[in-house]
Amino acid sequence: MKKILLCAVSAVLLLSGCSHKYIDDPYAKYGGYWECIKVVTDEGVYDEYYLDPKIPVSAVYNLAIAEDGTGYLDSPISVLYGENGKQALKWEAEDSTLKLYGESSSDVLSLEYTEDERLLLRSDEKTEIWFGKVDRLTAFDPGVLNDKAKGEDK
Repeated sequence: MKKILLCAVSAVLLLSGCSHKYIDDPYAKYGGYWECIKVVTDEGVYDEYYLDPKIPVSAVYNLAIAEDGTGYLDSPISVLYGENGKQALKWEAEDSTLKLYGESSSDVLSLEYTEDERLLLRSDEKTEIWFGKVDRLTAFDPGVLNDKAKGEDK
C-alpha cells in the first residue's frame, strides 16, 4: 500500500513540476524564405508589379532566415542598376519584431510581425514594404526588360 501511495504522490509531484510556459521558437515563426508582396509609397500601392508591368513586386526584396541566426536580404532588381543587392545579415527576434543586423552596428532593420503572419518594414514615414512567407523564392530574370524599357536608347 505504501508503494502505491508513494507512486501516486511521485506522479502528482512529477506532473505538477512539469507545468511551464511554452518556449517560443523564433525560427519556427521567422525562419525560411520571405518575399515582397506589397510596396506602399506616397505615390501608390504596388502589389502585383513595381513601377513596370515586367517587374513583379516579388523582385523588390526577398529575405532568407537561417536557423543559425544568419541570413540575407536581397533586392533582385538591383542588378538593373549594376549593383549586387544581396547582403549577409544576422537576426534575432524580440517580441513581435524581427531585427536584422548588417555589417555595421548602425545597419539595423526592424520588421514587425503582424497578426496576419506577414513582416512589415517601414523604411520611412511614407514607405512600407510587406513580406509574405513562401516555400521558394520567385525567380526574376532582368533580361525581360530590354534597353529601351530601362530608358536607354541603343
